[in-house]
Amino acid sequence: AFIARVEGKEPEVRSISTRAEEINYVAEIPTYDAKSTASKSYGGGGGGGGSSSGYKATTVSTTKYTTISFGNVISDCYVTLDGVDIVPEVDVKYEIEPGYHTVTITCPDNMGKVMQIYCIAKQNLHINPVLEELAPPEEEETEEEEEQEQEQEQEEEVQEDDVYYVTFSTDPQGAKVLINHAFTGEWTPTAIPLLAGIYYLELYKSGYNLLETYMWVGPEVLFGQEALDMAYSLGLDIPT
Repeated sequence: AFIARVEGKEPEVRSISTRAEEINYVAEIPTYDAKSTASKSYGGGGGGGGSSSGYKATTVSTTKYTTISFGNVISDCYVTLDGVDIVPEVDVKYEIEPGYHTVTITCPDNMGKVMQIYCIAKQNLHINPVLEELAPPEEEETEEEEEQEQEQEQEEEVQEDDVYYVTFSTDPQGAKVLINHAFTGEWTPTAIPLLAGIYYLELYKSGYNLLETYMWVGPEVLFGQEALDMAYSLGLDIPT
C-alpha cells in the first residue's frame, strides 16, 4: 500500500495486493523545486509547517504470505494442518504463513500420508503425495482389560523364583508341619523354604487341638484373613 500526498490535494491511498501476498509499493513521484513554486507543505497536524514541499510517498510494511494447494489425492480424505482439521478444495490456493508445517492426510482403507513441509514466502506449495499404508491406531484399553493386565503382572511377580524361609515354632514343640494337607517331613521348631504365594497350613501334635489357617508367604508372612485378602487382591487361586 502507499500514500501519495500532492500539494493542494487530499491524500490518496492506493494499494496493490495478490492472493498470495501483500507487497510494499513506493510511489516515485518527482518533487517540486521549493524555490520556483510558492507552496505550503501538506503535512497535516503538528510539525508540518513549511519544512518541506511538493509530493511525498510513505511506505507501509505488511506481512508476506505464501499459498498452499492440494491435488486430487485429498478427495474423500481427512486433512489436518498443524493438528487442526481443515476441509480444502482441490487446486484452490489458501494463504499460509511461511515456515514449517505438518500436514496429515487420512484416507479410507488405512491409507494416508504424514508430511513435514516448508513453505517459502511468495511461492505456492502444491501437495499431491503418493499415499502410504498408515500404522493402525492403538486401541484404548478398557478398564476391565487394564485390571486384567495389572493382575497378570502382579501374578507374574508372585510367580518369580523368590524363596522365603519360614520359621515354625510351637509351644510345646514337636508339632508336625503340614502344608496344603501334605506332611513336609518337618516338626517344630523348623525353617522351611517356600515360594511366594498362598498356602493352607496345619500344625498337628497328638493330645492337642489341630491348628489350621491360611498363610501368605512373601516379603511379609501373613495368616488368616490377611493372607486371604492378599491372595484375592492378586487374583490367585485359594487352596482348599
